[in-house]
Amino acid sequence: MKILLLHNNNLPFSFINENWDDDMDLTIEIIKPSTDDNDYDVFVSHELERIFSSCTFDLIILPYSFSEYNPIEFTGLNVAAHIRLTPEWMHTKKPILFVGPEEVKQVVKLFEMGSLLYSPGIYSTRTNSLPNLVGGIRELSVEDITESEFDDFLNRVQITRPTNYATHHSVANEWAVMRWTCDIINWGEQEMPSIDSQSFTSMLYFKYLIAKAGSRERISKNWRKKNGADPKINGISGKKIAYIDDEYNKGWSVLLSKIFENSGAEFHIYDRFKEHKDREDLITDINCFVDSIDADCYLLDLRLHDDDFDKSKGEISGHRIAAHIKDPKINRARQVVIFSASDKVWNMKEEVQIIGATDYVLKESPEANFSKIDSLNGFNEFKKAVKKACDLSYLKDYLNFLKGTSFEKSYPLNNYIDLALLNSKNVLNSCVLNLNLFIEDNAEKGFELTDGLHIEKKDASWKKKIINMIKVKKDSSKKVLTIECMKDISVEAKRYKQSEGWEDVKFDDSHKNERRMAKIMASLFYYYGFNNTDCKRILDFRMERNASVAHEGRSTSYTFEDLKLFFDDVITQIISIEKSSVNKT
Repeated sequence: MKILLLHNNNLPFSFINENWDDDMDLTIEIIKPSTDDNDYDVFVSHELERIFSSCTFDLIILPYSFSEYNPIEFTGLNVAAHIRLTPEWMHTKKPILFVGPEEVKQVVKLFEMGSLLYSPGIYSTRTNSLPNLVGGIRELSVEDITESEFDDFLNRVQITRPTNYATHHSVANEWAVMRWTCDIINWGEQEMPSIDSQSFTSMLYFKYLIAKAGSRERISKNWRKKNGADPKINGISGKKIAYIDDEYNKGWSVLLSKIFENSGAEFHIYDRFKEHKDREDLITDINCFVDSIDADCYLLDLRLHDDDFDKSKGEISGHRIAAHIKDPKINRARQVVIFSASDKVWNMKEEVQIIGATDYVLKESPEANFSKIDSLNGFNEFKKAVKKACDLSYLKDYLNFLKGTSFEKSYPLNNYIDLALLNSKNVLNSCVLNLNLFIEDNAEKGFELTDGLHIEKKDASWKKKIINMIKVKKDSSKKVLTIECMKDISVEAKRYKQSEGWEDVKFDDSHKNERRMAKIMASLFYYYGFNNTDCKRILDFRMERNASVAHEGRSTSYTFEDLKLFFDDVITQIISIEKSSVNKT
């Protein structure tokens, strides 16, 4: 029988120094007393890993406490729990014998983990005689406990969260960053970010959560190499990402910095949490940080201050900061992605609606016992959420561009931006209608046809003679196909031959639609500086509205990307010309 005896010179002298029976192969190891509750888990795990890596034992003997001066410290129970809860050491079901003068019922009363002593495979003796101890051992069952008996142990023992982990929120943060860094992301030839996971994985409470969650898939290096996620987020190069999370220093700042470096994005971290003990001061400072960055994506945790765990949802810091980010007086199109350790998916969906967030990403917790595929999907969802926010950030830029201009409150432009924020194909028709409405309102705004001969801007000196300089091509049913404008009638008129279908625009009342289109095209060409190719593009856009969206009711063929290009090329030029005109006056 192989026996492991753990002590700190606080067991009877004969147990340590006298010879045991020949059939008992004894290994004796010293375990130091506790000096720091947090470091002690790391120390014990390191020592036990060293011991168990070289041998497998049939029985483990230890005192209730390893302290020479504080017998009610009961660190022996912590060590026993570590043995039970660390499957890598291959001793989770081995019998454990406590030795000491203490009565079991007193230990149970004095120590919160005392219920471990009533679990299967745990024995105790108060003897200080080696022969009595050996005799007692021979009467014990040294068989491993069964799976159901191990479950009984898990149900009996109560292991509480360490004092330096205030909430489930903190535990999930460390687990999630470790899971993504070490198990899910395939770093290839790159050096893996340095995440201090040892103190976390050595923590007894963490081991307890893992065991309670049940059997867990092991992830090999080969699996990660073959199936792991690419750390790069494609399509966000040059974008600004702002990260606001009081748990940033639990490894997230290191991991996310590496991810966004790979992606070519600019990464900013709010790191002044310790400087602001008062919640109101903290919120004010974070809002200043938000405005100083003007990011394309704000990664935001919701509970950023200890007071948030005692307040109603409407008052938590994250809500108030999100409200500031999305403040219509500043820029309602700024993009927020909730990045939280909440364990309630339904709650996150509600948060997205309340905040107006682009998306949410849950940091997985050890209790959830995600499969490797679930964890992989979780990281890929994070990448998609950030990419989506960055893709929509152009709408924030549009609002910034409109700010301070006469178009800042333009109904069609604001309506277009609000619809585009929904990012749904169902609103594309409405987007087309609104951009057309803006062109109609502004391309001819302030212009009028004078006796069919001129187009002029009211209250300005600008005037252009257009008789015979606007040509139209129609189909057999007299439906307008396109309109073009000439710069010089004497030189360019030869290009527009009647035989090719070109004719002069009619400005009489029987051609009202043709006259209005000509007026719009003339304004775009002569005043806003669009060439005929651009004018045709705008005309096609108008015809898309007339022939399809507005009257036929079919879905437009335009995508959000098409509309973005149209806005960038057409709408911004109209606004820029107007801004320039205002500045000159």
